[in-house]
Amino acid sequence: MLQRMREVIGLRTSDEGLFKQLFLSKLPQQVQTVLVSFQNNALDELTASADRISEITKSSTTEVLSVKEKPQTTQNDITELCHTLTRYLNLRNDRSRSHSPRRSISRKRSVSRPREADNPD
Repeated sequence: MLQRMREVIGLRTSDEGLFKQLFLSKLPQQVQTVLVSFQNNALDELTASADRISEITKSSTTEVLSVKEKPQTTQNDITELCHTLTRYLNLRNDRSRSHSPRRSISRKRSVSRPREADNPD
């Protein structure tokens, strides 16, 4: 970004402090916050630091976003599985009702012992 600003402005400004302030104001807020304590450094040093800070914050932001999105996806998966399971159980219950006998099941008779033959002696 600094290189592009130098190309556009060129030699039109001789005030390095004004150019530095303009450059810093165009940086993301996180980078500005860190570079505030280094405002007395040379512009090229600030630029190198801004690049490093941007790379670090970009990768940490990406990691946070990926962690943030994952629970929502997991929650959606769980919800979908619950709906699928509910539909399956309802279908299973409907089928078991349609195949069950219509009359009640009566108790079976107990098995009696075989009779002994009556033998007169």
